[in-house]
Amino acid sequence: MQNGPTTQTPNASSDRAAYLPSGIRPSNFVKIHRKGQPISGAFVIDRNMKFPDKEGWHLSLVAGYGSIDADVFTVPPSASATEKDRQKRTTISISGGTILVHFHRPQTSEDSYPFYITLSDSQNSASVVSLPRSFRGHAEISSKVTFSPDMLAKFTLFGEEDGVTKGFIGDFDHTQWKGIGQWEGDLFFWQPSNKVSSTLTLRYDDEGL
Repeated sequence: MQNGPTTQTPNASSDRAAYLPSGIRPSNFVKIHRKGQPISGAFVIDRNMKFPDKEGWHLSLVAGYGSIDADVFTVPPSASATEKDRQKRTTISISGGTILVHFHRPQTSEDSYPFYITLSDSQNSASVVSLPRSFRGHAEISSKVTFSPDMLAKFTLFGEEDGVTKGFIGDFDHTQWKGIGQWEGDLFFWQPSNKVSSTLTLRYDDEGL
């Protein structure tokens, strides 16, 4: 959403949460599935909220052939979160027609949970996805992709085969990389229904706003 909600600091003593929107209460394990109907809005996902009767994706949006226009914010780990908890990924699955999604979290990865993001479109569309500058991890993109200049400068190409581009977004240290199976940081997957006709533009969440 280009015209998203204003932001404010819920706790004046914590700059980590200054990016969170006002007027939207956080939740967790949010599931919105619609048949051919668009989905739009802002979603605040708080991993610190526990629901004994909920599990699965922390956010799941499915619109069929309907478009998705969303801002996704994630709340930083609580002060009581253990190191093991902090390593668990925030899992997000989004599928629809044309995808326009902006992801937001703190500017340093130490103040946030890592992402596991999987996105797909159901039409031969031109989708746009924005990631926070703190994103640092493996990316697999199964269509033609255009990076913004800033993101291209942070993208390390691993290779391309059968229309799938693989690489690393963010500062890459080859001495830390042991393969995707042992990586504990961010993960991003773009899996359109038609990888020949669909296109994706990737940029940072503070670009073009």
